[in-house]
Amino acid sequence: MGFLSKLLDVIKGGGGMVGTLEAEPGLVPVIGPMKAGDIRPALNLFHQSPDHELRFRLVEAATSLFGTEQYRTQTLDAWVNNTPNDTYARLVRARWKIESAPNWKPNDPEHIADAARAANTAAANFAAAEYGAVASSSPADPVPWALQLALPLIYELDAKKQLYGEVQRRGMIFNAHLSMLHALSAMWYGDHAQVIAFARGASANAPVGSDVHVLIPFAHRSIYAYEKTYGDNKENAESILRDPATNAEVQAALERSIFSPQYRPGHWHLFSLHAAAAWFYATKNPVACRAVLERVGKSFDDRASPWHFSLEKYTEIRKWAGL
Repeated sequence: MGFLSKLLDVIKGGGGMVGTLEAEPGLVPVIGPMKAGDIRPALNLFHQSPDHELRFRLVEAATSLFGTEQYRTQTLDAWVNNTPNDTYARLVRARWKIESAPNWKPNDPEHIADAARAANTAAANFAAAEYGAVASSSPADPVPWALQLALPLIYELDAKKQLYGEVQRRGMIFNAHLSMLHALSAMWYGDHAQVIAFARGASANAPVGSDVHVLIPFAHRSIYAYEKTYGDNKENAESILRDPATNAEVQAALERSIFSPQYRPGHWHLFSLHAAAAWFYATKNPVACRAVLERVGKSFDDRASPWHFSLEKYTEIRKWAGL
């Protein structure tokens, strides 16, 4: 038995739901072995596939599913140490450094927030060096650039825009759009107007049938969520959902995307469906919400984007929608 086949098993999920990565058809053939401790099918697919989106998702999948969480740091360190020239191993370990860094909330005591920010900055600097090294060894590959764009804290907005351009020149990856929307948000370096302008620009440049058009409802709901949580009053947030022009724009975007006869599910189609369902839930449209949720099956990412809800809350939403 080789080194890779001896790496640790992953913890099994529960609750009748599976994560969207596990439900992604392009990843299904490698997820089983990955969760059983065998990274080789994913490794081969990563190095052989010309599909940049798929390769990015393979990095995400291994980051969250390969090796038990308790020992994942040691597992990934061992993988890199045993195969130091394997770019997949280096990208996965670098992303795990970010994913395993502590979180903090706006209302946390200052000393907790400062410690978390310091840990995240250190992790981001480590990952940036790794991503940069992989980018240098594979200059045409957008994956390390898209991963770098997603790093927290160490880049200001101008640097984020430059990284986004590097991805764009090599082959766009959907997550790069999400990273830029995040950077342009009022939570970080921009404001609501910049978020909407970016989503509209990306949509305008995407063909009919693309997941990219879902950035429109995703952006509007993100603004609503921000205003509801951090805005001056709840009524201001609710006005976003009631605005006829906003609802018309969202509907038109979905007609060009997941509701289009030309729609062909990509590697982010489950995210797109969830983003649409989250909009319909926010706007109190159970019929439309149910129609979309029927297409996602049992896929759900607990407390992750686009819902940012617990499994318990999501289960309540499904019942509200009639599922």
